[in-house]
Amino acid sequence: MERILSQLQALARQAVTIYEENANRHRIDSPRYCIGQKVFVNAKNMKTSRKAKKLDDRWIGPYEIIKVYPRSCLVQLPDNVRIFPVFHHSLLTPAIDRIRFPAQAIINESESTTTRDRILEREDGESEPVQKWIFEGVIDNHNEDGHHYLVKWKHYAPTWQPAADLKGNEKLLAEYHRTYPEKPGPPRWVLDDPEAKAILSPTLERSEKVQGVRRSTRERKARSV
Repeated sequence: MERILSQLQALARQAVTIYEENANRHRIDSPRYCIGQKVFVNAKNMKTSRKAKKLDDRWIGPYEIIKVYPRSCLVQLPDNVRIFPVFHHSLLTPAIDRIRFPAQAIINESESTTTRDRILEREDGESEPVQKWIFEGVIDNHNEDGHHYLVKWKHYAPTWQPAADLKGNEKLLAEYHRTYPEKPGPPRWVLDDPEAKAILSPTLERSEKVQGVRRSTRERKARSV
């Protein structure tokens, strides 16, 4: 029986190895992006004012990267393009250098001007209904490598976002931490907001009392040793 089990495990490992080798043959490493770099954004998941999708632009931009995540980037979109500005690396491509290719730079600037008034909404996919990214609330949080929140979106799967991306929602974050006091506490800037601090004050007071009791217990145990 043990021999059969070991053979099955070996076959399973072999199958995984073969799958990884086949996948890696077709996998292309994504470019390394950096803050300040100009990129084009794939427009396949965007709805515009043009009636015919096939006549629409495949790429829009160029736009500047203002934050880089392991698998996505936050780009600086024009104010009147009100869509979720974080895009996976597979939806980005570096803009061509304006010094080496001046003619292309002129085209890029022209396209950036003409497309900004046509972008209406961002879609989850061409076959999916058009939906806006609507922030609904927070599901979870951690501070293992900096404060992050698991954000709930209307019509979209939850995503982990750095806490800084949620600035302006201090009251909502305070409500979350008041509901889940056992979770890691909020960033300092949440408590700098007077309304958020007022929401969290009872929770903070209880937490301080609990910490005080635990500290006293540890001190008594230390003296008794």
